Amino acid sequence: KGDMVPAAHEWEQAAQSFDTADMKIHAAAARRRQGQALGDERGRALIEAADQTMRNEGIKNPARWTAMLAPAKLD
Repeated sequence: KGDMVPAAHEWEQAAQSFDTADMKIHAAAARRRQGQALGDERGRALIEAADQTMRNEGIKNPARWTAMLAPAKLD
């Protein structure tokens, strides 16, 4: 309810779990959500890195893939 820091922490933990499971795209989606939750310079860097990871895997629209893999209402 307005405090996105706990949400960002949960997304970070999810990304780490996906990394452990070798689920690269899911981890990138979780990091993209983490970045959106943070909404600061670090958040923008996470989004850019996640988008690049997805593009490297042939994904043309990282935002749409994130919506599919990690649905969230962050506004």
